Amino acid sequence: MLKRFLDRLAALLDRRLKTAWLIVALLVGLSTYATTRLHISSNGIALLPQDDPGIKEVYRVTEMLGGIGFLMVALKANDEKHIKGVADDLNALLLKMPEVRDVTYKVSTEFVRKNIGLYIETKDLVEARRRIKKKIKAVIRKANPFHISLSKKKEVKLDLSDLIDKYSKMGKKGITDDYYITRDKKMLLLLIKPRGHSTDLEFTRRLVKKVDEKLAWYSKHNKRGAVLKEAYRKLAKGATVTYGYTGGYKVNLDDRDSIIKSLAPTSGVALGGILILLVIFLRRLSLVLSLTASLVAGVILTFGFCYITVGELNTITAILAGILMGQGIDFGIHFIYRLREEYTDQGDLVAAIRESMAHSGAAAATTAATTSAAFFCVAISDFRGFRDFGIVAGGGTIIIAMSMYVLTALMLLALARVAPNLIKKVLTVKKLASERDAKAAAAARAEAGDNKGGAAPVFGWGRIPGARGILVVGLLLTAAMVVTGTGGGPLKEMLPKKLRRGVTFDYDARSLMVKDRPSIILQQEIKERFQISADPAAVVTDTLDEAKKIYDYFTPLDTKKYSMIDTVISVHMFVPPMERQKANAEVLRKMQKDFKPLKPGMIENKKLKKHYPKLKEALAAKPFQLEDVPAQLRNSFANVPESKIKGYLTFIYPKVALWDGRDLLRFADQVGTMKIGGKTYHATGMAIVMATLARIVLHDGPIFTVMALIAILLIIMVDLRSVSAALLAVVPLLMGVSWMLGTMALIGKHINFMNVVVFPVVLGYGIGNGLYIVHRFRETGSVTLTMRRTGRAVLASCVTTLAGWGALLFANHLGLESMGVLASIGIACVLVTSLTVLPAALQVVEDRRTRKEKGSKQAKKEGQPA
Repeated sequence: MLKRFLDRLAALLDRRLKTAWLIVALLVGLSTYATTRLHISSNGIALLPQDDPGIKEVYRVTEMLGGIGFLMVALKANDEKHIKGVADDLNALLLKMPEVRDVTYKVSTEFVRKNIGLYIETKDLVEARRRIKKKIKAVIRKANPFHISLSKKKEVKLDLSDLIDKYSKMGKKGITDDYYITRDKKMLLLLIKPRGHSTDLEFTRRLVKKVDEKLAWYSKHNKRGAVLKEAYRKLAKGATVTYGYTGGYKVNLDDRDSIIKSLAPTSGVALGGILILLVIFLRRLSLVLSLTASLVAGVILTFGFCYITVGELNTITAILAGILMGQGIDFGIHFIYRLREEYTDQGDLVAAIRESMAHSGAAAATTAATTSAAFFCVAISDFRGFRDFGIVAGGGTIIIAMSMYVLTALMLLALARVAPNLIKKVLTVKKLASERDAKAAAAARAEAGDNKGGAAPVFGWGRIPGARGILVVGLLLTAAMVVTGTGGGPLKEMLPKKLRRGVTFDYDARSLMVKDRPSIILQQEIKERFQISADPAAVVTDTLDEAKKIYDYFTPLDTKKYSMIDTVISVHMFVPPMERQKANAEVLRKMQKDFKPLKPGMIENKKLKKHYPKLKEALAAKPFQLEDVPAQLRNSFANVPESKIKGYLTFIYPKVALWDGRDLLRFADQVGTMKIGGKTYHATGMAIVMATLARIVLHDGPIFTVMALIAILLIIMVDLRSVSAALLAVVPLLMGVSWMLGTMALIGKHINFMNVVVFPVVLGYGIGNGLYIVHRFRETGSVTLTMRRTGRAVLASCVTTLAGWGALLFANHLGLESMGVLASIGIACVLVTSLTVLPAALQVVEDRRTRKEKGSKQAKKEGQPA
């Protein structure tokens, strides 16, 4: 039925050529207009499940604070006074920007220093008193003019360094200096709180550009003699202050831009390589141009389909053009190869197109159906990025297949009317006499009705030598690759240690980035200098009482239960437990008595003498409540005044940087949802958002794969109507994927969050190659004839596609490079199995039929039943 439909379609195109062109022109025109209306959405949050509690909290926090995270500007200088002065100036300058809500670069910690005695754990304060009291006695004894030491005693030294280190920070902020500055006073941070969201990349781009302009203006017009230059790792030559950008806003923007910058040069290399290979394989520029025009039209039609169905592109669907072009070239090459063969046989373009569409087109239709089915399986994902990708890629596969057959046919039909001699020149190919004989014999058998289960073998055309040996080697190699790819299973101990893990999932986000990216380098340096591991998770509460319950729940921290948590920061950390305050106040009162005999003149240490008045003030600290804490400290945990949503935030910092996805998931498991006092609270933040995405990928990936395989097998069964033929058709798919996974394990390559989208592409080529070859074999009955024609098309298609994907191997972006590696390995493995193992299997089938046919003929001669 499909073949009859395609045959009639080809005839209709010839009869209604002008009408067909008008319809195509209208569709392409409308799609072009729709394509111009498409935009790439940079809001990654909108792609995630909107009913997820963590995602809902993102919007809540965004409204409360105007965004999650910061744009961090790190200043470096060798002069503490100079860098602090520059920071003061830049703060005033940046706050004038409408895109900036606030800048945090210093927070007064005088209140904490003044009341430090009430924050210290009572046992530590008692220990401090013991050491100080011992020193006071020694100082008083030494200052006594009547004191005579009868024996040599070691001088009593006061060492409080361990306690000072323990209590030198409040949360993540040092209390010895109001500025966000390192201990060596050489790096200072400005934390810019923008008014937009970190996932709105175009907003971030404008923000960074304007901040850059402000810093450049300041460098030229400031009165401090400051010269500012952007640099990373080392201080820039000629600059008094070096600055750099990082933080969630900049990291997200850099990640997106790095993909685009990496794609630009590799796309040119890919397109150039594809065109060169097309010229080599087809040897006719006019055919290459026809395929290219059909390909471009197909991509435009697909983007029109995208506009109608999903309305916009996102960071995942934006790469679809490259994938669809690779598939389009595949369909186009198979059509042209078959068309040239049929035209050479018949000398009539219309008849050749009808025959090509009926046979090659039928295989292409099934290939498109199976590939689109694999993509449509992805469309059930909760992640809208995958869902849109599945819808557009699935529909686009069908559109691009139709475009490559219908538009190419229309162009050739139109060309035949204006330049018939040119058509004859570009479509005629040399054929061997035995091939013509084989075709004639196959046609005769088909006319006689002897074509069930495939035509009878063509005698005299030759066979593949050693087919059984090739098949056995292929099966053994496949078994070995399965063992290697899976890590051995029960045979694990027989494998070398480095292969016992098999193909693993790479959870490290750094393996998806550009090598040596400045914002990541700076982020790592900040982590080491400030001991800040990552952006925190945030928990929103409606009241201060609820915020206290959250803080008390994690304080003191159970490090076994919450192994991924470093620190919990809340407004309530500024108010120690009242029992501790009262106990400490009593210790401080005793310490005041200890100090009474000590006169300032007795203190020899100049530094201690200078700070002695402040020390006495700290000893006089009295218990206090939350309302006594300065507003500047309290407000940093509350909503901004103009927010419609009121509430308070508690921040939970992870113990380690969450580059490793396993750490990310563990952290999200520990803080994502918590039940306290009969109420459920949900944390949010970039770590929680990324964990949500990671879970979707890890959960949906295996489901998509199984669903795609089931859909592929069902479609093949419907098309071929034979279990044995269907099994033969999936040989390149099953063996190719097995070889791909085994090869990845051997060379140490991993699956990750980016290259996982390549799997449907490899599945498509695997099943496509199998279908084209099996369809042709059933038509001719000869393996060698099949491989001479369809095998060459398969080779040309895969090699051309490899040129496109292989260009990604030179991308500077590690994620794109991993996509190129996986695609290149997968398509190469599929190609090898298509040209070796599948023909060998078909040769075994052909030999069996040949023996059966010979036996039947022999039985007829002897007058016996077959």
